[in-house]
Amino acid sequence: MLIIAIHVVLGGAALAVSNGAIDNGKPVAMMIGRGAFSIRDGMRVSAIATLLGALSAVWWGLELLKAFGGHGLAGHEVSAAAAFQPMVAIAAPRWGVPASTTHVMTGAIVGAGASRGAFRLGMLVKIVLAWMTTLPLAAGLAAMFALLLR
Repeated sequence: MLIIAIHVVLGGAALAVSNGAIDNGKPVAMMIGRGAFSIRDGMRVSAIATLLGALSAVWWGLELLKAFGGHGLAGHEVSAAAAFQPMVAIAAPRWGVPASTTHVMTGAIVGAGASRGAFRLGMLVKIVLAWMTTLPLAAGLAAMFALLLR
């Protein structure tokens, strides 16, 4: 259990760093561009957000391990997914491939589940359909609010 907990902590920290490297920069850059704060303050905000993300990933990872340990995916498979996700999420932009932390982590968990025969196509289809509907829904809502704010 201790080894799994260490993997969860390290995986959570790596996930937070990759999330910070990929996802934090976008909103911070927009806020800097709008003049909401300086570049130095933007770096501080991004670092604090990454730290809070790392701490929450570790906290929730350990809580999930306690809640679901022995049910569903085993701890070593989840820690493998958590370790793999940052590698792909950080490497993908270098390959010119857009990456989303959520998509990469979902793929890693699906792969870990498939490694023990726990692949559930129905669940994967639901996730993909949710992604396909949320993108146009978010775009429509953003357009609507942008028009209302003019």
